[in-house]
Amino acid sequence: QVLATVKRGAIYDYIDQAPTCDWLQICCVDNQLAWVYAQLAQVTTEDPTPQEPPAPGGENAPANGRSLFDGAAAVTIPADLFGSAAAYVSPADGFSIVLPATWLPLAETYGVIAASIDALREANPALATMLEEQLSTIGNLPISLVAFDLAPETLRTGFATYVSVIKQPIPAGFPLEYVVQFSADQFEQVLGLSASAESTKITLPAGETIMLDYTMANQAITRQYDLMNDQALYVVTLTAAATLADASSLQFNEIMQSFRFE
Repeated sequence: QVLATVKRGAIYDYIDQAPTCDWLQICCVDNQLAWVYAQLAQVTTEDPTPQEPPAPGGENAPANGRSLFDGAAAVTIPADLFGSAAAYVSPADGFSIVLPATWLPLAETYGVIAASIDALREANPALATMLEEQLSTIGNLPISLVAFDLAPETLRTGFATYVSVIKQPIPAGFPLEYVVQFSADQFEQVLGLSASAESTKITLPAGETIMLDYTMANQAITRQYDLMNDQALYVVTLTAAATLADASSLQFNEIMQSFRFE
């Protein structure tokens, strides 16, 4: 089963591209995902397999969009929403973070990024609705950034992995441990997090960090990173479906290695 077809030339850290092939396909083989190099060709057989309806855009659809599968229906995402991994910089809130290629920012300091939502809604209304519902759960917080992972393995769970960054001013003289403890109840209530959390103090390139691991009521896992800089608390929250816990934990750590204060 072909889950996606991508024109050769995009950069993906997790695959090596053979120089002789023009297209890449992601296929499901024995319930496992695998990238397969393919020269696409039209072949006539005596017993043809029923084909899915063509994606919007006609015969050139593979160059214009990416077909994914969310477990229920085909999802077409405009290719121009994707690129290579790139840094998202927020001059207003003084930080930068590198997002993987399949992650799409949908909200920033000045509100929801309407163009991104509109592009998703045109390609797949159900997906846009799902992401808007997830956005609504954190809409009352002082959001600096919200970005969603639109990779196929994420969408199949019915819950898009996402990152949010929140900046809150704090009085001078308070240690990080005190500030985190004081604000924990607020975040647990607003985000629907469980009452208990595993807390670990770590050191990231951005500085001393308190890492909190939660399990949410909707069977999602959340890892929260709390950092302080220039009399402000930065709360970076990454959330994924519980079924992706192991892989997401590694990805969360990689993303946070890129977090910097500007």
